[in-house]
Amino acid sequence: KEDAEDGTALIQFASTVRRGSGAEAVQFRVDPLTGQQTRINPARARRPKQGVDDQMDESFTKVIESSKGRCPFCPERILSSVPRFQDASIGKDDGRVKCGQTLIFPNLSPFGEHHAVAVISDAHFLGIEELSSAKAVETILSDALNASVSYVRAVAGKDHTAHVWPTLIWNYLPPSAGSIIHPHFQMLVEHEGAPEVNSLIEKSAAYFKEHKRNYWHDLIKTEKAKSERFLYENESVAVMTSFAPRGFNEVLFVLPHLTSVADMTQTDVKNLSHALIKAIDGYRLVGVGSFNLASFSAPPKSSADSNNSNNDNNNSSSSSNNNNDSNDNNNEAESFALTFRLFSRPFPRGVYTNDTGPMERMYNAFVIDSVPETLAADMRAAFQ
Repeated sequence: KEDAEDGTALIQFASTVRRGSGAEAVQFRVDPLTGQQTRINPARARRPKQGVDDQMDESFTKVIESSKGRCPFCPERILSSVPRFQDASIGKDDGRVKCGQTLIFPNLSPFGEHHAVAVISDAHFLGIEELSSAKAVETILSDALNASVSYVRAVAGKDHTAHVWPTLIWNYLPPSAGSIIHPHFQMLVEHEGAPEVNSLIEKSAAYFKEHKRNYWHDLIKTEKAKSERFLYENESVAVMTSFAPRGFNEVLFVLPHLTSVADMTQTDVKNLSHALIKAIDGYRLVGVGSFNLASFSAPPKSSADSNNSNNDNNNSSSSSNNNNDSNDNNNEAESFALTFRLFSRPFPRGVYTNDTGPMERMYNAFVIDSVPETLAADMRAAFQ
């Protein structure tokens, strides 16, 4: 292929426009790596909706105020309300992990292994305007990400033979499936990757095997050359809108020199936080009121590195590994890249907490709070 040397001709953005019985055209787009199909029709954003306008109505404002008085994550209650880690090597700050305003502790209602919550701010509510403008928020996000990296490293370092797959998610407000308004992240460290993460790693490896190039590096070069979706770049992260998004208003963050959340340095965290704030400010401009953030991460580059302190002395591009999975990790270092996806959710209106979050929307993993056998027992009388 003509531009195979720089990778810009290897990635094909396939899009077909089709019309049915109506006048509106629908774009059928195919993700160049996964083959996933996305259907886009901008006219759907203007279709009649029997609901209120995209403004934070009085009912949701009341929810914010009323929830503050009983919020377990507010500073006056958090230390007496949330649990501690039983393992002192994980919870080094009185059974928790602390960095700035961030406090990490076990999730009382987990949907995965080593599932933790990170309360990231003393403030009960941070609006989009606050998240997108204040310099202090960059510090809040950096502290939250640094604390999350420390937690992942502590778990992976202690139990590196089993639990090494990190996931970081941020559900911002109830429409994103956030059950508590107070700003918080969630982290999981598990013995296997989520289905979509495994698929991305496998397809990235297949691309590398065929082209002897890293797909994510080629994607950055191609999007920069095309420029229509490329938004921003610093020394750690490249930011663009996704060609074939899974979520509304999806923004893709690619950290091309990393493969795992656990390998992020303080510089990487600062640069990612800076890019996130720019993206949230972009959301403010287009009228987004709620969102999810989801990471797509491989295991740490080596179990030994999981115990290192979070500082810039770590060599994030190293592929050296001393554990039994060294070949797999070396392959990932060549073919994969750590990514995050930010996508919008419906505007908050104080009605309900959404029953789908990043696990369903991004990871092809489904979190359910009812047992099928119990449901059958409860319904059986209706079928008699």
